[in-house]
Amino acid sequence: MSASSTVFGIPELLQQIASESPPLDLIHYHRVSRWQNSSRTLRSCSTSLDRKTLTYSVPRVKVDDLMPEVDFWNPACPSNPEAETAYQTKRYLCNIVKHLNLIIAASILEDVSKDPRYSFDPMQNMDYGGFRGVYAKFEAVLRWGEIYEFLNPFGLVLGGRVWQVGTGSILGPGMTFLSQQHGWMSNIVFYYELVTGAGHILQVNQQRYPDLFWAQRAGGNNFGIDTRFDLKTYPVGPIFALNKLFLGNTDQEFMDAMTAWPLRSGGHEDVKGELMPSTRYTTSSDTLDAAITARYDWNIDNPLAFENFTAIAGAVDIGSGVQNFSQLVNTTSTQFGTGSFRWNWYSTSIRFSNRTMNILVETMVETAKELLTDLSGFLGVADEPISRYYAAAALSNGGDPYNLDPEAIEGGLLVADFYVASNLASEDAAVENYLQTLIERVEEKSNK
Repeated sequence: MSASSTVFGIPELLQQIASESPPLDLIHYHRVSRWQNSSRTLRSCSTSLDRKTLTYSVPRVKVDDLMPEVDFWNPACPSNPEAETAYQTKRYLCNIVKHLNLIIAASILEDVSKDPRYSFDPMQNMDYGGFRGVYAKFEAVLRWGEIYEFLNPFGLVLGGRVWQVGTGSILGPGMTFLSQQHGWMSNIVFYYELVTGAGHILQVNQQRYPDLFWAQRAGGNNFGIDTRFDLKTYPVGPIFALNKLFLGNTDQEFMDAMTAWPLRSGGHEDVKGELMPSTRYTTSSDTLDAAITARYDWNIDNPLAFENFTAIAGAVDIGSGVQNFSQLVNTTSTQFGTGSFRWNWYSTSIRFSNRTMNILVETMVETAKELLTDLSGFLGVADEPISRYYAAAALSNGGDPYNLDPEAIEGGLLVADFYVASNLASEDAAVENYLQTLIERVEEKSNK
């Protein structure tokens, strides 16, 4: 049996499924040779996803035109499918699942959408944690940038931070520019529509299927294929965006500002402020640079919450100032390239201390020099601070499987998302070895 028939059976089976569904355009059958692994956390949730998986999309163009034979796929999913198919109705998706007995990976959501369908409804008669306002319904194939372009005229905001990232990140549970005020990204969801492994469509909320609703909030990604999210929205006016680069001679000052952030009067106590920092190392030039994108929920220039960063002389400004939220998200549209890189991510969490930033960066550079001396791309770490306000907001906004105790994380946590962006398949084994070794070394040093 061929590799393709191991996954989907023969193409005629797809035609049979289509004949039992509403009229459709041509069914697209496409081989994909590799799916890059993502974080260790997600991998551990997906050990059963070793043979049969399904991804779906609503394409603007034919799938075969959009995705030629490639060795790279969506870095957000921890499995390795060998094919994908496009669907145009939820019933067709159900038929695929029923006929092929697919093991479902819920986060396999391709972000190539045609004209997206949006709608709003007032929550006048709903009680969800005391929330009263407007909620938005979104198809699960959308990217955050598309959503914010739509929301901007209404003066509303949700949670995503990076333009290209799809709404499947909600299952992550996802960090947002609102997290210090409203918790994880998954905390703003109050309704999921999903297709189960038995091919049934479920409408999941806190009242119906409460256990599944709880599990969808970052409990893993094997529960179903999400087709729609209903999300709380929050009104927003002009905000202050901080966008700066810290080149080699200012790296230590950047790390010092990061170290100060979770301390008393370091900035985190003002919950209007939210950071998205990162540090990149390029092995070919032996250069280390840092960057920060941050949001302050008020239309004032240079708020005090960010003063440890704005005070760094020599930092390069790349678009700071008062602006609307969609402008801020647009600045992230080039952060992860055009999709030509092979991205691998490994994550760990560390209790913040005055040693944490130096441990992360120094260990990253040392390990790269040892194991990735000739890397074709670059590597780095997204060093994401998690304050007690994150945890408190998540608990007050419905809770989640993480169930972080705000008092227990006084002083803060740091989620370290280590990544490698390379160009060559021949580097995959070395990249995997580097990331595994790096995580082990960072955790060992941090626990001493």
